[in-house]
Amino acid sequence: MSEYNLYHMDDKGKKVDLSDKQEDLAEEAIERSADKMDEYVKMAEEEYMDKIYPRDFDEYIVDGAILTCDQAIGDECGYDEKGFAMQSSGKTTVLHVTGESYAKACGYLYHATVKDRKLGVNIKPFLCNCRIGAHTPEEKARVAEDKLCQTEGNCRALINLNDDWDNLPSSESYFLYWNEENRQVFSGITMSSILFCKHGGIITAETSGQEARIYTAIGDIDWYVYNLRMIRRIKRIDPKFNDLIKQFKEAYEKNKSRYVSLAKQMDIPPELLAVIHYRENSDDYMKGGFNVYLHNGDPLGQPTVSVPYNKLFYDFDKAALDAISEKADAINKFAITYDTQDMAALLCFLETYNGRGYYLNNRINPYLYSGTNIYVSGKYTSDHHYDPNEVDNQAGCYILLDALFE
Repeated sequence: MSEYNLYHMDDKGKKVDLSDKQEDLAEEAIERSADKMDEYVKMAEEEYMDKIYPRDFDEYIVDGAILTCDQAIGDECGYDEKGFAMQSSGKTTVLHVTGESYAKACGYLYHATVKDRKLGVNIKPFLCNCRIGAHTPEEKARVAEDKLCQTEGNCRALINLNDDWDNLPSSESYFLYWNEENRQVFSGITMSSILFCKHGGIITAETSGQEARIYTAIGDIDWYVYNLRMIRRIKRIDPKFNDLIKQFKEAYEKNKSRYVSLAKQMDIPPELLAVIHYRENSDDYMKGGFNVYLHNGDPLGQPTVSVPYNKLFYDFDKAALDAISEKADAINKFAITYDTQDMAALLCFLETYNGRGYYLNNRINPYLYSGTNIYVSGKYTSDHHYDPNEVDNQAGCYILLDALFE
């Protein structure tokens, strides 16, 4: 096997040595492959990595893999030239791969190739600050001009991806997979592959994406994994919501029998139904009124004036059944039933119910995460108008569901 000898030029013309990182990744791969290596008792680790590793399907990265960068700063904040603290909400992003059906792994997920590195298509900027920061006048100008850097970190203005991923050197060729954009096959990439960011970061896979195959039928695996990762980053609930959560739980207990009865007809969790009711009209929920449309919170007995328009019901239960039936595809997509407590699946459904604008634009969704440490600010104040400084003061769906699932 060739010695590790990988170099790239960064965006300032400096030669960066990535050989040590490749060696570290190879050692991690050896640890993961320990059981498989037992089958090759006469083979040294170096020989295994050279001849067998490139043929190990389990190591290959697929659509939905979680990526991390060694220069991503999590909870710490960077500063722009005016001294404004830029918020940072995470150190990972999701790899998105598109391709033809015959390029899917075991018929489930699209394999990634060395060409799956296009910013905004395959890889969205990390919601973080870059440890290296902005140094040149051009870099500082980009950070200053992009106002979202103040709430989503400066990575979005500094990220500069290399043309290809790099695999570990090997005498055995890597599997070839279809790349949709280039309309030809390229080498697949593995858990030991590197994508160099010319600003100085080294991007690698934290997960292969294959562990989430159970959800691949939904066609939105990156969306599910995104919310799964967001949940794992929640460390704190804002104490200002403590009293509200207590009142929310008390209101649920008072009307639990009605939510349970209705949820059984819908085959969805009663807690999910209660959270939707609260988010659509918190006043009606807290009073136990059941006098509004579950669709949008408008009052019953007259045609709806909010989306969806011109619905007419006089009974909460009948209106609720209609509202949930309109989302039957999402319910089936995430395999939601009365007993479901998969928080990521439920949040994806709730995001479908309310709209996917935040996710599709790579923004933290306050409808889901308000009240947690991962949401700081940013809100759509009207259709298609996003204000990065606006703060949603309502309790998000996560902390409400979590309270009822305790």
